[in-house]
Amino acid sequence: MPAIDHCASQIIVALQRTGWHVTHNPFAIKVGRKRTGYIFADLRLEHYQTDESAIVVEIKCFDSSRSALEDFYQAVGQYVVYRNALRAHHGGLPIHLALPLRAYESFFQSALVRSVVNDLEMDLIVVDLEREEVSQWITSRV
Repeated sequence: MPAIDHCASQIIVALQRTGWHVTHNPFAIKVGRKRTGYIFADLRLEHYQTDESAIVVEIKCFDSSRSALEDFYQAVGQYVVYRNALRAHHGGLPIHLALPLRAYESFFQSALVRSVVNDLEMDLIVVDLEREEVSQWITSRV
């Protein structure tokens, strides 16, 4: 099971305020045939207005005892693995990385991080944790 990021509750509230509701917390993503062939993303959500609209969200707070670069390195690895498994076993359900506004405004503005996010076409949800509001949806899909 995944570790729970301490900002998860604030991010969930922010997403709920935009019409999403959590269907799975955590969300098991199939990667193999055996019963143990699963990895776990933080959330699967559906939108209140349509039953067809669903997303998977991986949450990263970027304030662990490790450096922001180490947290980013882990987040990118999880994001890519989850996205590929979702394509293979869950009909391409889209995945988003949810992160705090302060991390986006500081660390995510570096040239290296912007380059990686752009190259991998990562979808981001930027959340103002204090206001518990989504500040930006950044998607690579048109």
